[in-house]
Amino acid sequence: ETVYAATTVEGNGVKLPMGGARAVTTDQFFLELYKEQTAHGRHTETQRQQMTQLILTISTALLGVMAALKFSIHCLPLALAMIYLGGFGRRFTLAYVERFDGHMSRARALRKAVDQQVASGGAQNIFDNNPVTKSTRLREFWLGLHRAIQVLGAICVIVNLLAVGTRIENWKDPLAGITRQLQLQEPKK
Repeated sequence: ETVYAATTVEGNGVKLPMGGARAVTTDQFFLELYKEQTAHGRHTETQRQQMTQLILTISTALLGVMAALKFSIHCLPLALAMIYLGGFGRRFTLAYVERFDGHMSRARALRKAVDQQVASGGAQNIFDNNPVTKSTRLREFWLGLHRAIQVLGAICVIVNLLAVGTRIENWKDPLAGITRQLQLQEPKK
């Protein structure tokens, strides 16, 4: 068996403390690299989840402010910000999906290397007999969520422009709006 003797073993951005000049076997080294890659994968998923949560919170707040302002002309930048946030969230999610896939493919390769180091190769048999069901539905959900934010922002832009257009029509003939209201309030005989 190959051994690595050093105070630290560095590989693939991993620094393993060895507590002095201790010898480490190849399978221990690969196992530590495997643990590191899976930890990075979990970390990237956590970052993606937290960023999505932040974008949803900000989008909800923007929508609430626009509703409170009754879609006045001042809401147009807020609606455009929602469109931008949705696009940013999609790009961020795609980048972190790519990073997660990279970490997991390295982890699978390292797991196979560790399994080959073990005499029986029993771990690979367990993995082969119990495969993880892969589905793109969850990824599509996260991407669709950000796309929905973009669409909601576009709808808010349209509603904002329609609301402002209606107010402009009333400004052109202010008496028409008042006359209409008075006609509705008059009791019918």
